[in-house]
Amino acid sequence: MTPRTYKGSDVREVLARVKADLGPDAVIHNTRWERTPGLFGLFAGETVEITASRGGADAQSPSRQPSKRPAGGLAERRYRETARLIGDERPADARTREPRGVETELARLRAVIEEMRAGLDEVRTLLFSALVRQGFPDADASRLADAAARGVSSGERVSSERAMSRLLGILRGALRIRTGLQPGAHRPKYCALVGPTGSGKTTTIAKLAAISALKRSLSVGLVSIDDYRVGGGEQIRRYAEIIGLPLFHAAAAQDAAAVRGALSDRDLVLVDTTGRSPGDALALSETARILRELAPDEIFLAVEAGILGEYAERIRMSFGRCFRISGVIITKVDEIPCVGGAVSLAVALSAPLAYITNGQRVPDDIRSASADAVMRLLSAPLDGLAVPQRG
Repeated sequence: MTPRTYKGSDVREVLARVKADLGPDAVIHNTRWERTPGLFGLFAGETVEITASRGGADAQSPSRQPSKRPAGGLAERRYRETARLIGDERPADARTREPRGVETELARLRAVIEEMRAGLDEVRTLLFSALVRQGFPDADASRLADAAARGVSSGERVSSERAMSRLLGILRGALRIRTGLQPGAHRPKYCALVGPTGSGKTTTIAKLAAISALKRSLSVGLVSIDDYRVGGGEQIRRYAEIIGLPLFHAAAAQDAAAVRGALSDRDLVLVDTTGRSPGDALALSETARILRELAPDEIFLAVEAGILGEYAERIRMSFGRCFRISGVIITKVDEIPCVGGAVSLAVALSAPLAYITNGQRVPDDIRSASADAVMRLLSAPLDGLAVPQRG
């Protein structure tokens, strides 16, 4: 009988299908594992492929030639794990000459999985705790920990080093980075900053304005719709005077046309908005209404480092609903260098990271985001994670 190939995400389910189609005496010829990509590289899955034929009198004699053993890495690890799952510890050439029946695989599979589960659960729990401390929402931390713990078994040991390397690799693969502010094809280009109260928008606006005007020689204009917060308008006014930039206020949607006319000769216009609570839907709607009239080309979301999972999720839902976010700026990393919540927020919004700020000095304490810088911030609190080795 010609061998058949069965595919699925769970080896037990695939073996059950083999048994149902080919009978309990079916002969397993080959088992192969493949990676399947996930969103932004996160939470990728695995597919198992089993080649089998009917056993008994109809059985096809297996080849006497040993199958090629996969090269190192994931393929090598899965080669060993598959042998363990079917309870077969013989040399590779012996396994290829004497395929085992489905009944044997199913009988031994549960006990082997339970044996491995204790060590993997220990790793997964510790990774989950570390990610939550970094600020990741519980749901994201759980998925990340599960993805990182998957495949860390090496023989009878659970490798903490491999788990950490896998976790950091998943996080790096999830990052999206964009270039900083660039003048548009048309003049002026409008860029607005939105964010929760206290996220450092006004100081960040001043840094971007100073860099653009003083270091890049662009003609820059400022617009403030931050007239609700005590001292908000005064702060941006002082920055505008020091840098030497024109500043206009747009306290209502009807002011937008006059502001755009007055700043029509600028290369870049930066719009400072009022900090809004994620729970204040009415105030967020008012800000969104004014911005619709100003028609910014890009809207950046400023969030401070140290935001925790639940709050990051509230920001994502409220600001993501009201604004089309072009990029995320992580502020105040000098105060709380934990950026898991902000990174998780950016990934959930499908928005790249644009800038990182690390102090109050204008314009010095701001950097374009880079994967290396973000990974240093993400990995620092995880470096001391002690995952016990099982032997």
